[in-house]
Amino acid sequence: MTTEERALLRRTLEEARDKTAGEIAQLEPQLEPIAPDCCLGDVIREELMGEQEVAAKAYEAAVRRRNRLAYALSRIDSENFGVCEVCDEPIAPARLALIPETTLCVACAREKGE
Repeated sequence: MTTEERALLRRTLEEARDKTAGEIAQLEPQLEPIAPDCCLGDVIREELMGEQEVAAKAYEAAVRRRNRLAYALSRIDSENFGVCEVCDEPIAPARLALIPETTLCVACAREKGE
C-alpha cells in the first residue's frame, strides 16, 4: 500500500468514525426508558417499545462499527494493515474503500459468513 493510498484510507476511516459517532449520538436519546404513563394506551406503548428495540439494535451495531474503526485507525501505520488476518493475502483496495475497517479479504469474509 502506497503512502497516498494509506493517507486516503486514513481520511476515509476518520470520516466513517465521525459519521458513526454522530449516529450513536442520535440514537442514544431513543434508548431512554419509556414511562408507563407516557402513552395513551397499551398499543402505543408497545409500538414505542418496538421502536426502542430497533433503535437499540442500530445503536449496538454503530458501537461495534465505531470500535472496529478505532481499531483500524490504531493499526493503519502497521505493516500488516490491509492484509487479511486469516489468509495473509492483501485485501483488495476496492474492499478497503467500501469497508475501511475490514480485516478480511472477500474470500475469507464469505467463508466466515460476514
